[in-house]
Amino acid sequence: MLFSLNAYYLWIHGYFPILPAPEYEPTADQSVALLESESNKLEEPSSAISLAISAILALIPCPEDTSPLDPESVAWRRKYAQFLAKSAVESIETEQERPESSVEPSKALDDDSEDEMLRERFHPDVPLELESIIALDLLSVYEYAQRGNLKKMRTRANAALMTAMSQGLHKGSEVEDGSSETRRRVWWMTYTCVSQASIVSNTAWPAFIQAQQAILAATQFVIKLNQARKAQSDMRPIFKRMQELESFLEPSVIKSEDSSLGFQTPNSLRFPFTRHHSSKVCLKSALSIAEAFDALPYPNPTGKLTSSPCCIGYASPLITPRTMPAFACCAMQSAYVLLMIKDQTQALYPPSRGDAGPLVDDMLNRLKQGLWSVWGAFVNYGAAFEALGGMRGESRALGMIV
Repeated sequence: MLFSLNAYYLWIHGYFPILPAPEYEPTADQSVALLESESNKLEEPSSAISLAISAILALIPCPEDTSPLDPESVAWRRKYAQFLAKSAVESIETEQERPESSVEPSKALDDDSEDEMLRERFHPDVPLELESIIALDLLSVYEYAQRGNLKKMRTRANAALMTAMSQGLHKGSEVEDGSSETRRRVWWMTYTCVSQASIVSNTAWPAFIQAQQAILAATQFVIKLNQARKAQSDMRPIFKRMQELESFLEPSVIKSEDSSLGFQTPNSLRFPFTRHHSSKVCLKSALSIAEAFDALPYPNPTGKLTSSPCCIGYASPLITPRTMPAFACCAMQSAYVLLMIKDQTQALYPPSRGDAGPLVDDMLNRLKQGLWSVWGAFVNYGAAFEALGGMRGESRALGMIV
């Protein structure tokens, strides 16, 4: 358990500080190589929080692996991490189980007191009742970054929120004790996980989907109509299809005509910012995101954070991957903005003309550096988290464009 806590401070705490700050500098990482053929030697941690932390750590390539990105190595880390994540969920459910519910359910509601947990704390300043919340928060990030399962990401984050609120963490306390700092950290990190889970969605804007469906239906009708006219076939099916199309499109037409926008003058519909001002705000935000990734420290297996990359081990060619990629979507938005502004600038000042000037050249260099920063961040994250592979692929394409 001490090894897991030390590894947490080495690899996770710098990006997800849900446990109290370390009292001492973390010692060098003491990871142990485990081959898939030795899976019978697995030593499963004893608590949900240690299992959840171990699930994150299992995704980090072993320092002794000379080919950490080989499919076999990646598959073994994925399998082991998922085993630990499932075990963490099962451990949480076991701790929440009441013996009366299985033996004599009729008496389960007679006593609503919480059963006291009798086991060793994972951290001396973290009460046992907070460990399941921490585990659920970690598993929420795991589901997003490693498995790309947004539904389970929200499920884990919402479960952590409900448990935290049932313990009154959202109310705070005027009485300070040895666990006050921990309760505040757990509550705000839980709040952060829920906030991120609520904004992460791969569902397109409903109005956009409806518009595309209308275009598709109309296009299909025109194709059928032209085919019927050329073949001089019976037009009754076409007439019936036209009535169905009208019934399908009429609600959308009525809705658009009833919109409050229809009662506004054209001048009032103008965007309150100019295109130049909007581009300037987007550019500043995109560059800030890219610079934030550059400023993130790299974990160091020797026990000290460093601003410069270092390899996982002497035998590994891999840079130590950062963990807990909380704002990966922001990075993609940053890359899209930088690329669009870069293309617009090059369209106004084609390199072939040579009249860009030093200011334009400086801005283009900043745009390219920002794109490289985003690409490098995703390459680093992708060494451990597979679900970010798609983002890494897109950012690699951006890097090739630059």
